[in-house]
Amino acid sequence: MTSTTLTRDRNYYRMCDDSDLIRAAHDSGDELALALAERLEDFADVEHERDTLRDALDEATRLVDHLRDEVQDMLDEIEALRALVNAQ
Repeated sequence: MTSTTLTRDRNYYRMCDDSDLIRAAHDSGDELALALAERLEDFADVEHERDTLRDALDEATRLVDHLRDEVQDMLDEIEALRALVNAQ
């Protein structure tokens, strides 16, 4: 079995990552492969965007938690000051 035969084997393509599959499809010149490569590129872009949005959501959640803690600390301080003023 030559390496050319190996690269045309379905199991070989299953082991490739998306960028290798897209490159192979573009190099093939086959219209179906080209159309599928375009779809796979779109999917890869969506995956990247999802990961970016997930990171942004995680960061926003951390910020909200931090701000919530700061607000609670301020409310506790206001309550302590109110109690001090009322005690006088």
